[in-house]
Amino acid sequence: MTEEPAGVARTTLRLQQLMGRRVVDADGRRVGRVVECLAEPDGDELRVTGLLVGPHAWAARFGSASGHAVRFVRWEEIAALDPHITLRPRAE
Repeated sequence: MTEEPAGVARTTLRLQQLMGRRVVDADGRRVGRVVECLAEPDGDELRVTGLLVGPHAWAARFGSASGHAVRFVRWEEIAALDPHITLRPRAE
């Protein structure tokens, strides 16, 4: 079971609320848009565990990333969901 991002209460979201959303890093730089959500069963619901983000994620979604890196964002990396998806600072 994954934990909620700090400051983000457990919330019921529809897939449509995540798909296509803009994702930025902790400094506000654009990472890309959400192309795919990965989830696992959690009782009678599904819990999002990660997001595929960016233009190359489309290729990965259809089985071929053509050697390009695809950004996978673990749910724990998310700091905020509004007004866009903001990632936590990366540990150095």
